[in-house]
Amino acid sequence: MPTRLSQRFPPDYTGWPPAMAPQDFRIWRAWYPKFQPHPEAIYFDVGVGAGRPAPETATPEQRKYWLRVTQKRIDALLIYPDHMRLIEMRHDATINALGRLLTYKALLESDNPFALPIKVYLITDNHDRDLAALCARHRIHYTVIDLPDLELEA
Repeated sequence: MPTRLSQRFPPDYTGWPPAMAPQDFRIWRAWYPKFQPHPEAIYFDVGVGAGRPAPETATPEQRKYWLRVTQKRIDALLIYPDHMRLIEMRHDATINALGRLLTYKALLESDNPFALPIKVYLITDNHDRDLAALCARHRIHYTVIDLPDLELEA
């Protein structure tokens, strides 16, 4: 199950991350500048898992594209010297975010390109007491942020 890293970004990157949805970008822009310590590197839109099988007639290039569009996608992976942080931004997160994170973590553990321990974070803009309790049970850092009125510019 291949992990597909995207372009490596520096910790001070302030642009719009590749493939990030507008609501997720708003959460990222409100959360990341306050988050410390900053990592050594950031990877956005990280592909994990096997995806679905490509059609039999697909060329090698088509198979590569097929894998990209059918893999599960991690919003951000922050790399530190001794661990990595798997980040999911989710507007109005519900219990399905927990399932996503547990899946992403298991798939990343199966093919860990950095051979580092994984810490998991859910960043959202709406508090759900049940979700917070379940995240705590699974050692997922659950953070609720207030979204300022940010302009969404590329």
